[in-house]
Amino acid sequence: MIWHLGTSRRRAELLAQDMTMELRERVAANHELASIVQQSGDAIITINMEFRCTSWNDAATRLLGYTGAEAVGVHISSLHLSGYSESELAATEKRLASNETYVRESVVWTKSGQARDVLTTSSPQYGPDGERRGRIVGLRDIKELKDARSKLAAQLSFTQDLLEAIPHPVYFKDYKGRYLGLNLSFARLFGIDRTAWIGKTVFETLPQRADYYHEMDLQLLRAGGTQCFESQVEYRPEIGRAHV
Repeated sequence: MIWHLGTSRRRAELLAQDMTMELRERVAANHELASIVQQSGDAIITINMEFRCTSWNDAATRLLGYTGAEAVGVHISSLHLSGYSESELAATEKRLASNETYVRESVVWTKSGQARDVLTTSSPQYGPDGERRGRIVGLRDIKELKDARSKLAAQLSFTQDLLEAIPHPVYFKDYKGRYLGLNLSFARLFGIDRTAWIGKTVFETLPQRADYYHEMDLQLLRAGGTQCFESQVEYRPEIGRAHV
């Protein structure tokens, strides 16, 4: 009996050591994860099932102006993460209550009342037991991205206007030989609907001379620079064939 009790005690000690080691590993892992979250350049927020903030990293403070002490425990409606209107809040709560992961562009408001364009990534948060705890929400400031988009759109608009003003037929293709665009002079010359050519190759639009034009495209892609060559093309029926 004494031997049995000693063995049981030893087993209990080993079990306690294993549990302690496991607990330490979990604590270390949690500390490491917390450090990663704090050092992230994106705002990372966790929200419980009552729509109250449960964690708030430093990037969230930089983006939105609230400190962690101000945000944790507060309902999202007070943080204006979904806007000010009841309809916006209701829509946000509906998304947060779902089990889906979503990514969307949205607008949030800072503590000082400034609107911020953000990319929102939201996914369900589960505990170790698999029970749903709330949501993990990531917010990335996309002001520079939207400014770049706006500038690019303006540049593309200017380029398109410039192409339309050129009296000579102009087209451009991708590296696979598909038409990406062509100007009004080109469409008038061939008597075509421009949208019918977009995304197609010469094998679909000019099959009579497709092999020749395709070979010339390949030569240009290989050599780069500027290419000049002569060819006959089929114009509108009333014009017929011409040398260009």
